Amino acid sequence: MLMSRVIDSIRHRNLARLTARCDSQYLDAEPWVLDQLDVADDGVKIGGWALPPIDPNTSATFAINGQPFDRLDYPREIPIFKDSLWMRPRAEAAGFRAERRQPRAKLFCDGFISISFNFPGRPVRAPYRSAWYRPTLPSYHSTWYFRDPSLQIALPDTKRRYRVIGSESEDMFSLGGFTDFMRMNALLEDRFQFGYRDCQRILDWGCGCGRVARYFATVPGVDFHGGDIDPDNVSWCHDNLKFGTFHHLPLHPPTRLAEGSFDLVYGISVFTHLRENVQFSWLQELNRILKPGGIALATIHGPTTMNYAMMPAEHHRLITQRIETEGFVITASNDQIDDVVEDKDYYVNVAHSRNYIRKQWGQTFEVVDILPGFIWTHDLVVLRKRL
Repeated sequence: MLMSRVIDSIRHRNLARLTARCDSQYLDAEPWVLDQLDVADDGVKIGGWALPPIDPNTSATFAINGQPFDRLDYPREIPIFKDSLWMRPRAEAAGFRAERRQPRAKLFCDGFISISFNFPGRPVRAPYRSAWYRPTLPSYHSTWYFRDPSLQIALPDTKRRYRVIGSESEDMFSLGGFTDFMRMNALLEDRFQFGYRDCQRILDWGCGCGRVARYFATVPGVDFHGGDIDPDNVSWCHDNLKFGTFHHLPLHPPTRLAEGSFDLVYGISVFTHLRENVQFSWLQELNRILKPGGIALATIHGPTTMNYAMMPAEHHRLITQRIETEGFVITASNDQIDDVVEDKDYYVNVAHSRNYIRKQWGQTFEVVDILPGFIWTHDLVVLRKRL
């Protein structure tokens, strides 16, 4: 009996090692890209790229509103990915095009469409394991959401959109904003059993020109606030997003926001651009304005960002090694908001290691989870104010 248990144990260990060797070829997170979305009265066409199964015999699926596309061309070769995503086997087989023929009213019967990608065994790493850890991705993590354009409220002009996302595209602005809105709500409901509707007061910290904020017009009963250091975008939000209250924030806290007043604060691509001392000041300020037990969601440039930066192998090795060693690294200057802030050195590009987040941010907040590649290539840090 004892020998049988020993043999079984060895078998399990060997199987685990084999699985680990296989899985190690996948990246920590593998977000996929929609860069074409054409909606017509009689259907929709999409295109982009999604890293395929390493085993070419494994089938991947694309779905729209849970249903297969009528036509799917996948995989399509993207030769440059063999060099730019060198760490991932079969990366060059990532391209796709798909089409669904369906009347527009049926496509948007729920007010939006959802587009998902998956394959059996698609992995996810859990760099910060908790009781909530699961070996596979929840479906909302790998789904894009696009709201019916006829239901959209005012869109900002191209210059404002560019300052926020680095692109002038209306569809990409809307697609990314609504996807982030939907994913964060699904995460809150999944992880904490409450969503936006259960909050009394919510703050979009770094609201820009309302890329995500605009969708809170659909959430009744919430006292919604947005804040940003960009006075022009704040003014635009104030004039066009009448459901919320918008604040011009100083470059350095404190703000005039009331202590202990928010149930939820989220900041997308804000800590990705703050110098270290400024970062610590804002962590303290977010902690101050949250209610005890309140949740903060914040994105960082982590390993997924570096993997998707399309850099040569040696450069990738050096920068990732530096980030892991130093924890916090300024990776580049950034002039995206130079026209609207006085301090031209304020806004930079930065990267964090996950160990740094646990240690340094953990001095101010409880670090509940770090979810790789949750908001495009950004890791999402889930924080909770201690009681």
